[in-house]
Amino acid sequence: MYESGTVLQFCGLTLIAVALFAAIRLILFRQILEGSMSLQPWQQKEPASLKPPELAYLLRAGDMSHTMIVLAVDLIQRSLKSQASDNSGLKLEPYEDLIWSDVKDFTRHWAQQKIAQVIPLSRPQGFLGWLVGIKAVKTFLTETLLRTIRELLKDPRHLRKYFSAAGVARLAMDLYASGYKDIIESNLKQELLSRGLIVEESRRTTFSSIFSLFAAASLLSFCGLSLLLPLRYNQLALVALLTMGFLNAALIRAVRFVPSLLPAYEEFRQVIFEIERNSFRFSVFRTTFRLANFMLLSLLLALLGMGVLVELTISKLILAVPEVASAGLIASFTCAGLLFIQLLLDSHNLRWHEFPTGRALGAVKCAKCKIAARSPIQCLRQVLTDPEYDPTFSEVVAIYGIETLWLLS
Repeated sequence: MYESGTVLQFCGLTLIAVALFAAIRLILFRQILEGSMSLQPWQQKEPASLKPPELAYLLRAGDMSHTMIVLAVDLIQRSLKSQASDNSGLKLEPYEDLIWSDVKDFTRHWAQQKIAQVIPLSRPQGFLGWLVGIKAVKTFLTETLLRTIRELLKDPRHLRKYFSAAGVARLAMDLYASGYKDIIESNLKQELLSRGLIVEESRRTTFSSIFSLFAAASLLSFCGLSLLLPLRYNQLALVALLTMGFLNAALIRAVRFVPSLLPAYEEFRQVIFEIERNSFRFSVFRTTFRLANFMLLSLLLALLGMGVLVELTISKLILAVPEVASAGLIASFTCAGLLFIQLLLDSHNLRWHEFPTGRALGAVKCAKCKIAARSPIQCLRQVLTDPEYDPTFSEVVAIYGIETLWLLS
């Protein structure tokens, strides 16, 4: 009933259609990322420079929680480096100027709390109080400060005691909850759009609709291809096999999606596999992640194998389709299902997430190369010892993330 030559031709046509749709998808994405319509061609070729919050925004597809943390880290550093109380010598973007005064208040209160742990800030009462104050200052200068410097130089990991990631995150969340988030995001998006670093919303919406229509067209074409088989074949069986293939594709996508539900998994994956560092700690993490991915792949293959075995049994006993024919058809329909699901995901991501342009991707790549050989601890040590502002540490936080910064340093 099912001739092997006919089934082989059908599978070949289906795979050719999948490859064709995949090639068109890549062409469409190239059109999306080729540049901003608001820039002239010569402007698009100029190298782009990114501030740390802009780098964070582009890396995390518009994730404002991460962006606010990086913005807080960067402005805290700039506040501590600034010598005057006003904004002289500082060039602030509109989205930075919105929260500059709040960050300065935060750093001032933080400094007062740290100093108050050693030196009483209240006015001394009487001669005895004055002596106690002098002794506290002497203790701070000769013991506490020297011990801190000695610890930092001896073992940079002691920096964890003087840099509170929780404190920075708390400041970022306070700013986030105070109504600054929407205003900062609007100003940041406007700045990136004006420089041609993110795709315009109207352009994303248009291509999102195109991808939705493209997904529907791919589904109709795959269903149409099944009609090329002779009508004497069991069309109900073909529909069942098509459903099985799409269920397999959904299972594959679901298993691949499961790790992203783990806390900070995506951040670890991005840091470990995209930052080229050869330290022992990175090697351990890479090995661990590769082992976890191998176990995940084994689980996927086991589930898929069991599913295919059940499907082949159903095809033979209920649908009266030989094993070889049903295996080829299910494999072809699984590839078609994977493409269909990917097109739907592309449409969703284009509509609801920010997309960097090709120019922005080049700038992000340069930023990654810049810090590839830099240790976060070395960058933080530079923050504490260098009187001049340097954005490198803030860029490290933007790429590594506050969640993985200490574990990977």
